Amino acid sequence: MLLMLPMLIKMRVDYIAYCHSYYFKLGAFTTVLNNPIDVVKSRMQADSQGGGKSAPEFRSTWHCITAIKERDGLYGLLFRGLSARLVKISTGQAVIFFIYEHAKALTDQFLA
Repeated sequence: MLLMLPMLIKMRVDYIAYCHSYYFKLGAFTTVLNNPIDVVKSRMQADSQGGGKSAPEFRSTWHCITAIKERDGLYGLLFRGLSARLVKISTGQAVIFFIYEHAKALTDQFLA
């Protein structure tokens, strides 16, 4: 059994690396899908706080989407701030899923 220990450790490390990269990719995918919604939400929140203006710039969510598209183009709507969110959220999602899976496995092991 002791002779198999290095092989088992290597298998465990490979599994951990695989899971972590999978969870990172999953977080990146959901971040890319959610980014346009987050851009609109952030712009509307910043607009509602005033910033010294007497009237809000956006009348509705749809008006905000069309204004961003006209001003910044499709890139501004889809990809503005994406790189920072990818680093933050993908890493966070990878850690959260990784901890969840291992905590679940430990509890299953102790409760079984």
